[in-house]
Amino acid sequence: MPQLSPAILSGTALAENVLATLKLRIEHLRNLHAVTSKLAIVNVGTNPASAKYIRAKKKAAEKVAWCLTIR
Repeated sequence: MPQLSPAILSGTALAENVLATLKLRIEHLRNLHAVTSKLAIVNVGTNPASAKYIRAKKKAAEKVAWCLTIR
């Protein structure tokens, strides 16, 4: 079995690639089927980790032109 050399993986580059692919798929759905994608988040409580998670999802939603609802 061949040995693999260790490599440094850029999580930022990978995330940007995933978001770019998602944006294309969202645009395709919108153009082909007139479908609007939406992300809905229900926040329960005041956990600081949850607030940070929601901020990250909001930032991602802006990048891919998702409608976002936070309750």
